Amino acid sequence: MTGIKAIGAAGGLQPLTAPSVSGGDPASRALPYNMVSRGSKSGQMTPAQQFESFVLQSFIEPMLPKSDSSYFGEGTAGSIWKSMLAERLGAEMAAAGGIGIADLVEKRNASIEAAAKAEDGLAREAVAVKGASLGKPGSL
Repeated sequence: MTGIKAIGAAGGLQPLTAPSVSGGDPASRALPYNMVSRGSKSGQMTPAQQFESFVLQSFIEPMLPKSDSSYFGEGTAGSIWKSMLAERLGAEMAAAGGIGIADLVEKRNASIEAAAKAEDGLAREAVAVKGASLGKPGSL
């Protein structure tokens, strides 16, 4: 048998080694970008991500096979298993970045909150001005 060399022999097959990554914190070196959760620091998904997870679940579930009992089982148990799988897939997709629904919801909520704070500030200012004018002599 000529032409076949042992693993590790000169010119033979070499064992695979993990690529080295330098810099950054250990977590970012250990996991690829799409595997790092964008959720809160506690590891929980934000409400916007939970909403995106639910939307993705409703997209995914109809795509799963309907009549193949070899995947999910038969009857009620099969439909529950299929629903649980769709829920988990949606949650994983949302935690990994999703399709942008969470970002849109968070931006929309931030703009609504900013508008409410501005409106509240104007209302407080108007009350303060009116209150100051009531304290002047000769005003009723």
